[in-house]
Amino acid sequence: MQARQAELEREKEIHRRRSRRLLVACVALALFGALVSGYLIWDRYLHDWQHETYFSNFTERNGIFEGVGPLTKERVSRRRSSFRFIRRGAYGPLLRVQAVDSKGRLTHRHSADTYMEFKYAENVFKYMEINDNPARDCQWEFVQDAAGRIAYELAYDKNAHLVWGLAYSKLFTRF
Repeated sequence: MQARQAELEREKEIHRRRSRRLLVACVALALFGALVSGYLIWDRYLHDWQHETYFSNFTERNGIFEGVGPLTKERVSRRRSSFRFIRRGAYGPLLRVQAVDSKGRLTHRHSADTYMEFKYAENVFKYMEINDNPARDCQWEFVQDAAGRIAYELAYDKNAHLVWGLAYSKLFTRF
C-alpha cells in the first residue's frame, strides 16, 4: 500500500514538473509572439502604412511640399478646403498632397497656386475664374528615384486625369 502511495506521489510530481515546463514554454512562446507581432506592427506603422495629416496650407522647400498650420479632422470638417498630406509610414516620404473639402472629398476650389498658373499673360486675367474650373489640379503626386530624390511631380484633377507633370533633372541634386 505504501509502495503504491509512493508511486502515485512520484507520478504527481512528474506531472507537476511537466505542467510547469509546458506553462513556461507557452508563456515564452506567447511573449515571443507578442514581441514579433509588436515589432512588425511598429515597423509597418513607421515605414509602410499610409498616414494622413491635414494642413490649412503648404509651402515648398527643396522641391517637397511641407504642411503649414496643422488641422484636426474636426477642424477640417468646418473648412471650405484643406490639404491632406499622405506619407508612406509615419515619418516616411511624402507620396501625395490632396486638396479636400469639409467632407474629405477632392476639390478644385482651393488656394494653392501651381507652377503653370501665370506662364502666359492672359492667364493673369483668368485667375479669378480658375477656382471654378473642375479640371484644375487638386492632387499632387511625388515619384522618387532609388536614391530617395524626387524624380517626377505629377498633378491630377479630382477625376484623376493628369493636368501637368514635372520631371526633375538628376543634375539638380539639392533634392
